[in-house]
Amino acid sequence: MIGFIGSKSIVKVKDSFSDFTNMSTPFQPKGLDAWLDILDHSLLPVIPATAKVLGRMMKDPDVSLYDIGTLIGQDPVMTVHLIREVNRAFAKKSAGTLTNVHHCISLLGLDRVMLLIKQFKAIKGDPNNARDMTYLRAIMQSLHAAEQAKAWNKLKRQASPEHVYLSTLMAGVPMWCLWRFAYKEMNIINTLQKKERIPAVDAERAVLGCTREQLVLALARRWHFPDNILDAMDGEKLPSNRYLAAAINVGLTAIKPKLPNKDETGRIANSSSFPVALANWVAQESSIDWYSRYTYRCIAIIGAYLGVQQAEAWSVIRGAAIQTSNQFPIPGVQTPAARLVFPPGPPQRRRISAAVLAKVVSRMNEGESVTVVTRTPSRKTETPSASAEVTKVYRKESENTQRIDASNNNAPSRPVTPVAPPAVSGESKSAGFINEMKRRVFDSYVKRLINEVGYFSAEHEVIRCTADVLFDVTELQRVVIGLIDRRTATLQGYYAVGCEEHPRLAKFKAGLQPPNFFTQLMRKPQAVWVNPERESGISGLVPGEFKQAALSDEYFVMSVFNGKGAFGLLYADKGGTGNHNLHETELRVCRAIANATSKHLILMSKKGKAG
Repeated sequence: MIGFIGSKSIVKVKDSFSDFTNMSTPFQPKGLDAWLDILDHSLLPVIPATAKVLGRMMKDPDVSLYDIGTLIGQDPVMTVHLIREVNRAFAKKSAGTLTNVHHCISLLGLDRVMLLIKQFKAIKGDPNNARDMTYLRAIMQSLHAAEQAKAWNKLKRQASPEHVYLSTLMAGVPMWCLWRFAYKEMNIINTLQKKERIPAVDAERAVLGCTREQLVLALARRWHFPDNILDAMDGEKLPSNRYLAAAINVGLTAIKPKLPNKDETGRIANSSSFPVALANWVAQESSIDWYSRYTYRCIAIIGAYLGVQQAEAWSVIRGAAIQTSNQFPIPGVQTPAARLVFPPGPPQRRRISAAVLAKVVSRMNEGESVTVVTRTPSRKTETPSASAEVTKVYRKESENTQRIDASNNNAPSRPVTPVAPPAVSGESKSAGFINEMKRRVFDSYVKRLINEVGYFSAEHEVIRCTADVLFDVTELQRVVIGLIDRRTATLQGYYAVGCEEHPRLAKFKAGLQPPNFFTQLMRKPQAVWVNPERESGISGLVPGEFKQAALSDEYFVMSVFNGKGAFGLLYADKGGTGNHNLHETELRVCRAIANATSKHLILMSKKGKAG
């Protein structure tokens, strides 16, 4: 449904992607299940200003639960954590809906609330840290959407305005998590959507392997949210595309707009999910451009939904944007009202066709600029003698672009200036890595692990990122993180990359008693190359159930430590029994990243104790 408002492309410019099929490591999005596990186990950092006030409040011996609840209700991240916790604990036992902050706090009690508050970690909010700022901008966008839904209630009464407000806010939580814990992927989505005008649904599926709506519903179900909130988040409850197209026409032309109660399929249009979707659409589109055709379409539908003409709809929507800006000022983050004063920009056109979107995402995941990806041929097979041909092809594409623009009435009046072709450069092979560019990515990540202790907010975020980087920069086919559960004395699979067809390995479970391969591995930081042709003092102790799960007789296993001792392991192989094609250089890469990860986790623990 989100794609409907901004899905029509004006022109299709011919793209030249002759070499995409020769890529060494095709990009594979993680998919819904993987992202669900990541987001469910990740603790979002709270807003710094609220965290400071809460810290001072907790030192007051006379503080009441009501005062704590009032403050938590002012912080969207704290509110999400609280509601998630209470619904996990009481949703099945409660006959009502658990959404009121004060009610949730009274159910948890002082001790459990205190324990939850101790887990809160404030984000630094460094204006120079792009990762922090995009996370805070995502929160601001959700606050804007929720404030829009709240403002509309004055014109069109909702049966449960509190639930609509919460659902609108919660609909953005997966985006908060993704901007915080999948910054690289979200940067690609942001570029595709804002610069290339790719519909949100298309961009999300290409990069994540699922849509935001699917994540919203899956997270809400896992957190045991009530059915009425689940319905408000479910896109299947929304009216059809034909209904929305008619709504645009009604909103733009009718003196007294009024929408039918049902669409042509008989689906009820005036449900609690409709304002949730509308509020998030207008917040999303206005964050790109308040004066784009897509924003105008949103506002037309909103006006028809509220039963008012466009001038009044604009007034209410602008008022909500200003209210959000005044009520939730976040240092370093541009407020929704600030964009209202920006002049209208030139019309934007979609330049990437659906047929090549997945290939473009793969190139962008390799670190290439979207401008290079969408404007130039691949450079993998270029030679110095071929540079003239590259320039010829590139200039031809630019001329074609100008001719198409000239035939488009909505195109900018100024001619398109051809961009100079990039310098011809090869991708040299680097030992242990896919190419030299991947080696630089690896070096940068290892330096970050060693030098930037405060970069990650949680231990689990560190090891997930380590697995992703190792899989991305090498030719290893499967990477698995296993964590120690000290209560049950077991080692369990926690996070896996490349194991979609090997779920037993991704979710393996091995006991640490009696002593075996894993207990020996966890005695000290080390890396072991298990290979029938290599002698190893402990490789013969590998449990039989793990061999059956791995289905490989050659792999690397590295122990990972944190401030408390052995934390888990890092497993990597090239998949398949009998593939003896691992190399010593790859072992050194695995050992280096495992050691850097352990050092980072230990420094995090020391910093936490010092703090």
